[in-house]
Amino acid sequence: KRIKVTNIACGPCIEIQMFMESDDLSDYVDFTVLDASRDALQFAKTKLDAIKEQYKRKTTIKYVHESIYPLIKKKAVQDLIDDNQDMIYSLGLFEYLSDITVRRLFETLYSKLASGGIMTAGNYSNENYFRAHMELGGEWFLFYRQPQDFIKLVNDLPNTKSVFIDDDGKIEFNKFLNVEKQ
Repeated sequence: KRIKVTNIACGPCIEIQMFMESDDLSDYVDFTVLDASRDALQFAKTKLDAIKEQYKRKTTIKYVHESIYPLIKKKAVQDLIDDNQDMIYSLGLFEYLSDITVRRLFETLYSKLASGGIMTAGNYSNENYFRAHMELGGEWFLFYRQPQDFIKLVNDLPNTKSVFIDDDGKIEFNKFLNVEKQ
């Protein structure tokens, strides 16, 4: 069985590169990667194509050049992501979005999950000890969310099997919300 995985705001797809270089299981994955930056997608494609050729991978990758706003609003854009995804994830996006946008994006992505599929999203928490440096030194302002606030944004999703924050106590500044669909 092939596994469907979608990465939202994929950037250079470093984790996919590492996975394809190190794991034969990548031969059974169909990735969809979405990013608003054409340059990021082209960079990722160049790297992933080279890895695919070097390691003779059977991994498939669909590249979608799109912003999350049309993804939320337009069915034609939503249809660029296949239904019945086994996993949808996004890291480094949600801290830039307001609660209402996050809630609508979660609804859109969750609708694409297969039964038993998992949606994972990262977000900086208020426990980020670099916050003062980021804001004062770099004028880098984010939406920080405590785990319970992040969970509230998915409370209305139907047929959830489990919702939890991945926190092993070692990650002090970034929390990962995981939602499993029944």
